[in-house]
Amino acid sequence: MPVNKLTVLSGIHSLVNAALGATPGSVGRVAVAILAGPDAGPPESRYWGNLVVAVAWVPVVLGAGVVASLLDVLPASFVITTDGLAVLSSLHSAFERAFGGELRFGALIALVVAMTPFVAGGMPGAFWAIPVALTVSLATERPQLMAHWRPPLSAVVSPDGGSHAR
Repeated sequence: MPVNKLTVLSGIHSLVNAALGATPGSVGRVAVAILAGPDAGPPESRYWGNLVVAVAWVPVVLGAGVVASLLDVLPASFVITTDGLAVLSSLHSAFERAFGGELRFGALIALVVAMTPFVAGGMPGAFWAIPVALTVSLATERPQLMAHWRPPLSAVVSPDGGSHAR
């Protein structure tokens, strides 16, 4: 399809979604990233794969209203617990990556500061997380931080434009 038609269709989709209280429509969806890769098979069949995924989402979309109304009936503690369990594996993976390598203490400080509800200078804790974590890392993990910022020996370039080892 020409780009202009896709843009108009996406705009109409966004208007319909807005009238129903949903998110804006877009040409790119989750399936696009999956179906664009080389593992998705020959390019000629990817259109059909995308179409099958889109059709498979129809029952999910139609059932979303029923599931949303169930949330009003269920106890809040149950909903919060299931939400927490749903993101537990993602949180575990993020913690492993953040705290698995070097500079773990700085990463922990950034997390704690970002989670706090304080405001300083009109900026929330999420803003202050990086400057505070860098300061703490400079004080407690200076060698690792400097090694992280130092370019590799092969990347050092002399003033005359040639590379040389330090």
